[in-house]
Amino acid sequence: YYSYAFNKPEVPLELNQGQSQSNRDIRLEYANFRSASFLVQDGQLKYQNVFDAMVDSVYVALEKAGASSLDVVVAETGWPTCGGTAADANNAGTFNNNLISHIKKTGTPKRPQNCVETYIYNLIDEDKRGKELEAHWGIFDQNKQARYPISFWSPSDQ
Repeated sequence: YYSYAFNKPEVPLELNQGQSQSNRDIRLEYANFRSASFLVQDGQLKYQNVFDAMVDSVYVALEKAGASSLDVVVAETGWPTCGGTAADANNAGTFNNNLISHIKKTGTPKRPQNCVETYIYNLIDEDKRGKELEAHWGIFDQNKQARYPISFWSPSDQ
């Protein structure tokens, strides 16, 4: 979410070019695993989502540090349901459901055979966190009501 909402100057130019042709927010599609095509290319590696690009950037850093045998664990990722740019239950549900589907199927372009151990932030909203944006990352609200439908299972799991 933060790479979408707060890093607009660093967003590759090719992601912004499609916006004038339609009402689609190409950057949002790239952030939410909804891009229909590869939007970013780094050498031979092609990226359809920012998650893979960010994880692969860590793999590259590990390789340069002589630690290429290490695996990356994503300790926190998610999308807020309110309090910021594009922060709503629809985008949060889209991100988390697509994230789950993506990480269950494949790794990243750099390491396609390695599924990335990933933890969604957060299970329950934390209304005492202070800032509005920080309080609304939960899949569930304080009353244990789901903010949006989510599935941790795919048809092949059953």
